[in-house]
Amino acid sequence: MLEISADNSESFSTDELSAPAGTVTVTFDNQEDGVTHNWALYPSPDELDNQIAATELITGPATDSVTFTVEPGEYYFRCDVHPQMEGTFTAE
Repeated sequence: MLEISADNSESFSTDELSAPAGTVTVTFDNQEDGVTHNWALYPSPDELDNQIAATELITGPATDSVTFTVEPGEYYFRCDVHPQMEGTFTAE
């Protein structure tokens, strides 16, 4: 299980996540009081209409988890509410 958090609307706690390919669970901890965030995974920044997985939109403080399956490769993640919050997910 991977964990990532947000305590502001500028960035996640990390902009890089990695895990073995296959079934992955990401737990997102929204620590920003009264602000809505999520964690969403896409094939790339150019394929935002092809969401792979996402947590619910949650207003902090709150947590949510999502489980999904990925092939080896590099993926893109972001907060759908604050798209400047982004990073790279690598499945090895």
